[in-house]
Amino acid sequence: MATLPIGPRPDAAFYDQARGLAFIPSGGNGTLAVIRVDGPKNIAVVQTVETQIGARTIAQIPRAGKSTFRRRSSIPGEDGRQAAMQPGSFVVLVVAPEEKK
Repeated sequence: MATLPIGPRPDAAFYDQARGLAFIPSGGNGTLAVIRVDGPKNIAVVQTVETQIGARTIAQIPRAGKSTFRRRSSIPGEDGRQAAMQPGSFVVLVVAPEEKK
């Protein structure tokens, strides 16, 4: 349908049909691409939200329009790869639309 600029290392996508928006978190640079879908030929990134590096897995709370992400920190191994989860580093991030005044 389209090739869009999103961040590195995404691992999930969510489509909110009621709002016509897709959400793609990218843990590589800690961003959330918000994509408006107005039909198969009219798709565009409308916002990039900063989250946290490593926050990739997404869940949606549809009625509230909120997205949640999990994030944890890893302790690097000797070869530079992730070796283990850092104790106490698990967090849940919540992203919600701005409330209209």
